[in-house]
Amino acid sequence: MNNHRWAIILAAGEGSRIRHFMSDGAGQKIPKQFWPIDGRETMLDWSIDRAERVVPRSRIVIVVADQHRRWWEGKLQRLPQVNVVVQPENRGTAVGVLLPLLTVLQRDADATAVVLPSDHFVARERVLRSAIENAFSTVDADSRRPVLLGMVPGADDREYGWILPETRRGSPAAGRVRAFVEKPCIAEATRLRQQGALINSFILAAKARRLFDLCAKCLPAVARSLARLDPRPTTRAGMRALARVYERLPDRDFSREILAPHARDLSIIPVRDCGWSDLGTPARLVMFQLSRNARAQPGQEHEAVAGIPPRFAS
Repeated sequence: MNNHRWAIILAAGEGSRIRHFMSDGAGQKIPKQFWPIDGRETMLDWSIDRAERVVPRSRIVIVVADQHRRWWEGKLQRLPQVNVVVQPENRGTAVGVLLPLLTVLQRDADATAVVLPSDHFVARERVLRSAIENAFSTVDADSRRPVLLGMVPGADDREYGWILPETRRGSPAAGRVRAFVEKPCIAEATRLRQQGALINSFILAAKARRLFDLCAKCLPAVARSLARLDPRPTTRAGMRALARVYERLPDRDFSREILAPHARDLSIIPVRDCGWSDLGTPARLVMFQLSRNARAQPGQEHEAVAGIPPRFAS
């Protein structure tokens, strides 16, 4: 079964909420996944390393945006170029999943894929790797149910999407999903914690065909439009055809429009504390940088980091 395991990395987003203070030496704004957050590695580097821990490099497919070519073209030389899927434009996370998913299915009809965002920090990668392996095994045992990884909520994680399992938190085994809750208020977040709710990490494993069928059921016109095309065209005519389809596609959200309507058809695995954070907001990014500074330079935890304006680190 391991020969059919794939990883899909989502790296086509704009990261608009934090992009305004991510720039190079010339002042050019850089999408968050390509910014060297610690001066050396990017969040995309972390994501590729994460994928390589669970599947071979030959089965890592990454979706990127054509307008970001200057940042990814050199960096992705470590991957087979046939595995790099280029979106003509960003059309939201649902379309961002569908295009590389079709690439995987084109090459392996029996594939099981794990979807990995490219803006996550994980302090204890071994813990996350174990959870991903658990998710793969769970899908192998029951191919009908995509499996989400849920993170234990922190003190103030209300900006995330939450997942309410049918059973209380505590077991590493997969349980069924009862409902999705998007960005709860303080009172609702407290109630959700008491009920064992988990944070939606947007990391999931599924049979590729099953995941495509869910997408096609929720977004039939979008799925049909993309399925008619080569998801990774190599000719100018093919690239123009893909660009024309993207011009007509609406923005679609994967969690809200694919997962939430099928909550009862999904499973969720709680992940033990692995030091996970989605670095998608200024507050989360600053907290990450301050904690890194505190570990590296005791007593100087409020030192500003290059690229982040001092007002965000106060």
